[in-house]
Amino acid sequence: MAKASQNTDVSLRPFKDAGAFLRKKRKAAGYKTQKAYIKALKERQSTISCSEPYISLIEKGVKIPALKLFNIMAEVLALTPTEKGELLLGYKRVPRDFEFAVRDNLKASARTTHMDQLHTRYREAPSQDTYRELLTALILQQDTDEALLLLKEAPIFEDEPLELQLRAAQIASLSGNSRFAVSAFEAALGQARLKASKINIQRYLGIHYFQQGLLVQDDHPIDALEAYLEALKSFQSCLHYNTHDAYLRDERARCAYNVGDVVFHLHRQKQLKKPTKSKYPNAAALYHTYFSDSKTLIDVLRCTDHYFKIARDDYAQVIQFADRYPLPEKAMQEAIFFHSYVHGKLRHFETAQLLLHSSLFLKSNWLILFMKAGLSIMEYESLASPLQALLDQAIDYLKQAREQNAGALRQLIQDEKERELKTLWKERTLEMEALSHDQ
Repeated sequence: MAKASQNTDVSLRPFKDAGAFLRKKRKAAGYKTQKAYIKALKERQSTISCSEPYISLIEKGVKIPALKLFNIMAEVLALTPTEKGELLLGYKRVPRDFEFAVRDNLKASARTTHMDQLHTRYREAPSQDTYRELLTALILQQDTDEALLLLKEAPIFEDEPLELQLRAAQIASLSGNSRFAVSAFEAALGQARLKASKINIQRYLGIHYFQQGLLVQDDHPIDALEAYLEALKSFQSCLHYNTHDAYLRDERARCAYNVGDVVFHLHRQKQLKKPTKSKYPNAAALYHTYFSDSKTLIDVLRCTDHYFKIARDDYAQVIQFADRYPLPEKAMQEAIFFHSYVHGKLRHFETAQLLLHSSLFLKSNWLILFMKAGLSIMEYESLASPLQALLDQAIDYLKQAREQNAGALRQLIQDEKERELKTLWKERTLEMEALSHDQ
């Protein structure tokens, strides 16, 4: 009975209409079974991650298709531009619907992607660290099927009972079984003895709560707010020990952004009311902090600005240290986009427009790469204990610049030998000489 209730609960099927439309189009296109449909999808693009359970969840309205899969589905089903656009609107991802536009319009770099590198590192040297990096990246990019496959096929790397418990929790989370997932994550936390293990479990628990918030935000904003605040606690706890973890900062930024967005939405809809403490302890605590005496616009802005500033600062950190702590490419593009956009939420519209236009119009070229090399050298020179990795970074930028315009780069290397590049010529003479000569 409980299972039947879950399937008919609209709150657990937030994209019911979109899913039903896709199912109707699939059958109209002649794919009577999901197996035949998946075969057609893979014939169009063999590298997509797709399975019958995942298609089923999409058509039931429980899951949103990843953008890559969505575009292939649109091609196979011959969706018109209007139908495709209406489907995106039907998923009600506002302002998260901007993610689709960003992912669809920002072109991927021709060089090997960070995700490719994670796959290669794991394939060549399977370990707890390479497995964890790859799994986190797959979850962050919503490659659900591939993440599930990795969870099921990867060997056990550490304490077997604990890792099996954690993997069961992750599989349940990715498959939509929220209640079991939370219980399994909490059981794993109880079994963990090492601090590193506890932080890792706490991270995935936070990701689970955040994703649950996304599922219910449109129909049940107060439930979403409670989930986001619970996720925020997990990410903040982890960041206390891993300050420069780009994944954690990105997740906290997205989470904090959505907290501010939900609070403002509730205020605008005149639904900002004191939550029941027993059911919504996190939301009740937030309400007590900001709205115990009044609910004026000033109070609302004081609350939302607090969370939007967390998002802005975390996105800035992700972008600032992107070369040392990279995110997968799609997530990095989103971080740049939302770092711009959140300035608008803070009413810094001129800055928001400046950053937004820069991110959309400025393409990487050899001169920008040269400037990035210069920034790495400046940072190296400013440190009391210089990091050789910064010079490695500078050399790499110059190599990339040479690939785009070898002649101009060689000339500039010579021109700046005693100025911008003086330290690099002194510390990495042989590499600089190689860069300054014909290939």
